[in-house]
Amino acid sequence: MSPIASRLSRGVMGLVALAVAAGSVSGSEPPAKEEPIKPGDKVVVINGPAPLKVAEKTLTTLDTGTELTAKRVQGKWVSVTVKQGDSLITGWIDSTKHLWIDGTKRLMPEPAETTAAKPVAKAASAAPSKAKPATDVFVAPEYSVAKQPGTGVKIDGRITRGSTQIGRNKIPTWNVEVTVANYTERTVRLGESMTILEKVPEREGLVGIYIARESKKATGHLKMLEWRYGLVWGVTVGAESAGVWPLGALPHESAVSDLDAFMLLLSSTWVKPYYPDGGYPPVGAGQQVLLREEILVPLKSGPEYTVLLPPLVLEEGKSSVQTVLRFHVGSMPEAETGLLPKDVKQYPLDGAVNTQLVADAAQPLWLRLHALNWLAESAFQTSADMLLRLAANDRAPRLMRSAAILNLGLHQHKPATSVMLAQLSDKTDPTGRRPAIAALGELGDSSLAAHIRPFLDDADEMLAREAVEAVGKLRDPESVAVLLRKLADRSKEAASGFFVGSPQGLWLSVGASSWRSSAGTGVFRRKSLPCLC
Repeated sequence: MSPIASRLSRGVMGLVALAVAAGSVSGSEPPAKEEPIKPGDKVVVINGPAPLKVAEKTLTTLDTGTELTAKRVQGKWVSVTVKQGDSLITGWIDSTKHLWIDGTKRLMPEPAETTAAKPVAKAASAAPSKAKPATDVFVAPEYSVAKQPGTGVKIDGRITRGSTQIGRNKIPTWNVEVTVANYTERTVRLGESMTILEKVPEREGLVGIYIARESKKATGHLKMLEWRYGLVWGVTVGAESAGVWPLGALPHESAVSDLDAFMLLLSSTWVKPYYPDGGYPPVGAGQQVLLREEILVPLKSGPEYTVLLPPLVLEEGKSSVQTVLRFHVGSMPEAETGLLPKDVKQYPLDGAVNTQLVADAAQPLWLRLHALNWLAESAFQTSADMLLRLAANDRAPRLMRSAAILNLGLHQHKPATSVMLAQLSDKTDPTGRRPAIAALGELGDSSLAAHIRPFLDDADEMLAREAVEAVGKLRDPESVAVLLRKLADRSKEAASGFFVGSPQGLWLSVGASSWRSSAGTGVFRRKSLPCLC
């Protein structure tokens, strides 16, 4: 059983045990005509102080008169969330003793059976095998009617500190809940990624971690997502296949050692597609959807603050909108501590807004970088000249220049070739060579492989890997012949096991076959990942 599956199962069994134990407590049987509490009902605490519990643990007590909303109903137990300070606490309350509904003392009946349904909707868990993930055991989106008044599309969210045990390592997580309420008269679509940005106290910049969910209909958003957006680490989930957290490529700030990180490759966590067509689900008119993600955030210390970037909202005929939720954390919170955002901002992804953000040096670098990519993805033709000027500006922040070059390459903007070649030959800025090589590899012009070949044997292993992948994409016959000769020269080492897990062997295989494998390359990225510094 996977760690997450095991943890979910333990939680389910704990709540079942709670319901069994609670079933023996005497309570008044309500009249048959009274209706039970249902999810979404407004309830009021009576006979306080009322304990709010998870299993046998009391999280807090609630005073008489406290107004709540029932989230889930499990026998006589009702799940509610209360706010205490900046935190949200979710637990279960005995409705036979402590809840009214609609101003009438309608109490929940005692459970008819001692066993109970699973308290987390559509989230039962079984053990995925290492070879093939389970097919029906992951959290699915939950739909409901958008009852509260509003206009347009509104996004709310909260994050709850958790952890997952993988081997002997307990890796911190953020359990994310995002509600997308659609008050329009037509269906809206959502983007393909969700990102957590952590402000690490000992660093000036942010650490970006993401979940990317590919749609069946390919888009350019996820291409080189990690690199273009200055993200450190994440998982990509295919439209019809599970993704695996690349635990062998944990960021420098991770709470596990390099050796443990490498060994964790064998116990990586499966993440199943969220929606039958991949990506995130559409939201119908007058509907809302609750999205849940468990994002592994393996940082040693608690963040000063956390920024959540939920999926984009894509409404037909209007500019896409990115919502930014900022949470003040302060220190490493205890498990099950929930937080509401301190502030929520919306950025329409139109050319005017993004161009202004890109040029505004007073804005945080991460926001300028995101705006640059939003602009390139939504309005490349009108922003190409600006990207070209930025790519050639050696005084611009390195991440901004790299993102501009990569976007120009992804859109096969041939006028940018000279800028890429100039960056490739700039000996004063060796870190700029990797994005230049990657961009040249995207242009589709095999004649450019001649400029990349000298880097196939570069002492910088990551640069050499990028060169191998680039010439593989360009399908240059001479370069492929060089790669095949290098494979032949190392055949003895391969026979002795050298190529098992060897970056050199993987790079050569990838380049020679013109196939880019995230599983093959992700293990060796640790020392050269970007960050939002």
